[in-house]
Amino acid sequence: MKGKRYFQVSLFLPLIVPLIVLLLFEPSFAYGRVVLILIFSLYLGGVPYLLFLIGLFFWMRRKDARDIQRMTFISPLLFAGFFVLCAVAVVPIQYLMIGQVRIEADVVFQCSVVILVLGYSYVLVVNAGYVILKLLKIT
Repeated sequence: MKGKRYFQVSLFLPLIVPLIVLLLFEPSFAYGRVVLILIFSLYLGGVPYLLFLIGLFFWMRRKDARDIQRMTFISPLLFAGFFVLCAVAVVPIQYLMIGQVRIEADVVFQCSVVILVLGYSYVLVVNAGYVILKLLKIT
């Protein structure tokens, strides 16, 4: 597998991992906080992350593996900002549909912190995997 393709496929991990967890476990504290956080990351961040991916894949068209790898180090920060923008964009829609705003700034901030923690966890795993594949001369 080429390095560019490896990083492109790895960008789907934040959707695939929570989806697998959702299929295996029900949302409950009985299975631990990590399971619950992963499932709710899919619920709250799934659609914004898909929109973010569209932008990333558009950007990646003429980039090489090294450029994409560098982007992985800032992508959680970029996505956290994009998530906040999506939350702000939902405010007028909510107000028009139900007559009130049900999004609170502290919840959006907490979600952004979770995005950064989970995002950089994925970045660590993906880049460690890439280094291992390079050492094994697979990429």
